[in-house]
Order: sequence, then C-alpha cells, then structure tokens
Amino acid sequence: MTFLGRLITTTLASFAVTNFIVSLFVLLIWLTRRNNPNALARASFLFRLRLLPILSSVFVTFLSIVSFVRFEPPGADETFGSLLIYLPIATAMLLIVGAGRLMLVLTRTRSLTNGLMVSAERLALPTHFPIPAYAVDSTFPVVAVVGVIRPKLVIARSVLAACSDQELTAVLKHEEAHLRRHDNARRLLMASLPDFLAWFPLSKHLDIAWRQAVEEAADNAVGDESSRLSLAGALLRIARMAPPEPLAGNELTASAFYSGAPLEMRVRRLMDYAVPETVTKHHWLWSVAIFALLCFASVAVLRPLHEIMEIAVRYLP
Repeated sequence: MTFLGRLITTTLASFAVTNFIVSLFVLLIWLTRRNNPNALARASFLFRLRLLPILSSVFVTFLSIVSFVRFEPPGADETFGSLLIYLPIATAMLLIVGAGRLMLVLTRTRSLTNGLMVSAERLALPTHFPIPAYAVDSTFPVVAVVGVIRPKLVIARSVLAACSDQELTAVLKHEEAHLRRHDNARRLLMASLPDFLAWFPLSKHLDIAWRQAVEEAADNAVGDESSRLSLAGALLRIARMAPPEPLAGNELTASAFYSGAPLEMRVRRLMDYAVPETVTKHHWLWSVAIFALLCFASVAVLRPLHEIMEIAVRYLP
C-alpha cells in the first residue's frame, strides 16, 4: 500500500476508534449524572457533552496525521488486516449518514417554513424583536423562531387574537432567549453529528434532556415574577387551543414556544419565581485551558501514538 493509502487508512481508523470509545464514555457520564437545577448551566453542559465524541475524534485524527507524516518511513511496505480496512469504512459511513441527516433536517425545515409562509403577513409587534416576525395561518397555535441563517419568528393568528399584550411580550422574551443563545444552530448541529453516539438509543434521552433544559432556560429569561406569570398564562392559553397532534419540530431548526409536550412541570417552574440564570465564564475558561493543555501535551504523544498505530497494523486481524 502506498504512503498516502496508509495515511488515509490509519487516520480514518483512529477517527472510528476514538469516536466509539468516547461515545461510550459520554453514555457513562450521562448514566451517572446529577441534574443541575440551573437550567442554563445544564443545557450548556449537555451540549458540550454531546459534542465530545466528534471533537475528540477530530483532535485524535489530527494528531494521527501529524505523527504518521513525522515518523512513518515513506518507502515502508506494509499490509493491513481486515479490521483496519473496515474501520475507515465505518468512518465514511458515519460522515455520510451525518451529512444525510443534515440535509434531511434542512429540507424538512424549509418545507415547514414554506408551508407557513404561504399565508404570512409582516407583523408589527408590541415590543422590539431582532428578526422579522410574521402572522401565519396554522391549525396548530404555533409561536416559533424558524431557521438558522435567516431566522423568522412566526406566530399563528389564533395566538395573536387570544393572548394579551403582557402575555405576548412574555412569549417574545422567551423566543428572543432562544435566538440570543443560537438554539436553532445547536439543534441542527446535534441532529447531524457524525458519531456512534447517535446510534445508541440512550442518546435520544440526552437530546430530550437538552431540549427540556433549553426550554426551561428560555422560560427563566423572561425576567421578573409578573412576566413569568404572564408566560404561564400564555402557555396554558395556547395549550388549550392546540389539537391532539403535537407540533412537528423537535428535530427541525425551529424553537417552538409550545409543541404539545406535558405542561405541569413547566407551569410549576414558572409559578415558583426564581432569579434569572447565568452561566459563569469560568466554565468556558476551563474548556479553553484544557484544550491548551492538550495541545501542549500532544507534542509528547506523537511518537507513542505512531507506535500504537504500528502495533495495530502488525497484530490486528
């Protein structure tokens, strides 16, 4: 096998192995977790946890490329076993499936948006909102920020007719929190990650927990007790208007105020006033510090990493 062929095979194999091991590690963390009562911090932690397999795989793959180019003799003549051929195929399948899920989510989101925008009319809101807002006809009382690149706020005309100005203002603050934290982009990324974690049924529960934390964080962002009570009132009013079928959108790039999920716990949280939540900066500082430490330490592991790859080439079937 040529030098380039060996390079591609070993680096793609390292991606697959790292991805699988870290996916199992993430599931272990998820099974032994303790829920943080701070919804915003919990959503941030779950998002970073969900990204861990792909970030680790990319980092180790980069190190594998550097170590291979640095230490592999260009003229070496080696043959690989079947397992080292199947692992790059597994990596290719992960990338293909991830790209397919990305296209599927984008297509479904575009279809949903186009369907809603058929009857859309530009809307003048009682308070400033940073993106265009539209009143739409919908059988479901939808209020949602839809899209990533050019997001739109869509509100069913039935909701506009039913909610008071105070309730509508509280709902807008909730949706603005989704927009400010880029929840649609995060939702799209999590839905299309090329990793083994997505193939484990337990990962669905992790995604559901993240969506729940995101909704709680957006509820908490509305502000004082009066706004929270107005939001609870709007939630109950909109829920009574909803048909039995839930709103499709959990896997789309849409942050819906209400999608048909049970309300009791959410309303109870809104009625129990709490101060607005924040995520302290030291969480991200720790992430940057750990990454810098890994980059510094990676110089020392290049040769051992290449030796591990050589052992795998020699002894794996």
